Amino acid sequence: VYLPKLYDGRDKTFFFFSFEQNRLTTTASVWRTVPTEAYRNGDFSSPALYTGKVLGTDVLGREIMDGAIYDPETTRNVVVNDITYTVRDPFPGNKICDRFNPSLCGAAYLAQKGDKVALALQNLIPMPTNSQTVNNYLAVYPNNTVNSIYSIKMDHNLSSRLKISGYWSLNDTYVPFPDGFAPPITTERDLWETAHTARINIDYTISPTLLLHLGGGIMHFVFWDPTPGFGTFDAEKELGLPGTTKGVYPTIMNIYQNQGGGMASASGQGNSFGPIAQQKQWEQKPTGTAALTWVKNNHTFKFGAELRVESFPSTATTPSNGWFYFSPAQTALPYLNTTSYGGGNLGFPYASFLLGEVNNGEIGVESHFHIGKHSLALFV
Repeated sequence: VYLPKLYDGRDKTFFFFSFEQNRLTTTASVWRTVPTEAYRNGDFSSPALYTGKVLGTDVLGREIMDGAIYDPETTRNVVVNDITYTVRDPFPGNKICDRFNPSLCGAAYLAQKGDKVALALQNLIPMPTNSQTVNNYLAVYPNNTVNSIYSIKMDHNLSSRLKISGYWSLNDTYVPFPDGFAPPITTERDLWETAHTARINIDYTISPTLLLHLGGGIMHFVFWDPTPGFGTFDAEKELGLPGTTKGVYPTIMNIYQNQGGGMASASGQGNSFGPIAQQKQWEQKPTGTAALTWVKNNHTFKFGAELRVESFPSTATTPSNGWFYFSPAQTALPYLNTTSYGGGNLGFPYASFLLGEVNNGEIGVESHFHIGKHSLALFV
């Protein structure tokens, strides 16, 4: 290090600096699956789903049609031959309609009696870009990754017997995992990894045969995979969904599933919406070492100690945003206890979704936990 008129560190102060960066810039163009306009309006009469195939008859002697959806409000117990069965009535024409007012059907019915949260969620899902049932939304989006590494090392001779050195590095990585949908419905997780490493060493020559070495350092690593817009979404205000504890869009699972109409795309994208496994993890590793080296005649003796501390504080957001799973079972025939029957399918998860018929779900508070360990070693 030499700074004219300020500092002359020749033969005394030295430095080394390096910088590396890898940038990958790409644009993805993929087909995703979104609900058709008919499905959005509660019309499930499409031949892709409601095939017209008769799978058999139920305990009341009615035909069971492939792809039929059943009205959960008609769920009741009937006794046939002294056996109790739980049955439902199919929606006429496989369209969600009011059983007491058949003219109230489709979008009109949903506007009055559909699940308000489901309809608000549906409004955030983009419309198809073609007329297909699956792979009907063309998503074009950037997918750029950046990895940068910085490091600097300094050495300084305080005297002919005392030397000090220090090192610092930063490894910074950004890797997005987009799915082609925009916030807040995207399942995208943007992975951020940042690792800082710092060390300092002191070497003191006590005598020509006695050397003291002291060293200390810390490695600080952060892993975070937030969804875009993390912490800014108000589910109660935007969707009418109370009870969530974090400003993130709720996670909606399996609303298409590979069931009847083959609604899930080949990649599976579009079967679920909302963030997956949001978490933030730290790793903190302080270390320290001390060593005394003594040379006597033909022998070398070394005495020392080493301390290592490993600390892992973490924050898990999932499932504080609320996770909701949907199934065809809620719009199928209950007594059959299955959604696959006679070589066909019954019920449809998107119909269950529009009616607010959640199969199961989970919610919790954001959790903070901390694990760690440490070790102390002495050696001669």
